[in-house]
Amino acid sequence: MMVKPMLRSRSKTRKRLKTPGGKSKTHYKKTEKTERKCRICGKPLHGIERSSTKSKKRPSRIMPDLCPKCMRKEMVSRVRGGL
Repeated sequence: MMVKPMLRSRSKTRKRLKTPGGKSKTHYKKTEKTERKCRICGKPLHGIERSSTKSKKRPSRIMPDLCPKCMRKEMVSRVRGGL
C-alpha cells in the first residue's frame, strides 16, 4: 500500500514500529522548528523571529550565523592571520 503523498516529504521524521500483530509500520512526525544557534559555541541567537519575512529572520551583519562574541573572535583571528 502506498503512503499518502503529503507524508512522502523528507521534512517529516520517520519512525519504524512493530505492531503487536508482527507487522512493521512507519509513523510520520512533523519536525519541530528549533531556535537558530551559533555555529561555534551553540548558544541560541537572539533577535531572530521565526514567523516573519526572510529579511527579519537573520541579523544584518557580516556573519549572521555567529553570536556577537564568536563573531568578534573570528574577525580578530582573520585580521591577525589565523585561518
